[in-house]
Amino acid sequence: MIVHRHYEEVARQLSLGGFEPPPPITNTVLVLVGDIHRGVVRRSQYAQSLSPNAKAVFVEIDPERTRRLEEKWGKWGMGRP
Repeated sequence: MIVHRHYEEVARQLSLGGFEPPPPITNTVLVLVGDIHRGVVRRSQYAQSLSPNAKAVFVEIDPERTRRLEEKWGKWGMGRP
């Protein structure tokens, strides 16, 4: 009897009756970038395969270095922000 009640309770919990599908799960994937090289390009591609919200993150310390990185990112960033 106890086992039967257990299975009825499990069946009730698993039933789709009255169930509302949850909202889609989305993630933002961040790729830390210190410079542009093959490893960063591959990481960026992999991040994009995980989420359409993949973004590269670079912390500016030297404005001239940032300018050079932005130029490279324009060519190798494949349109990712």
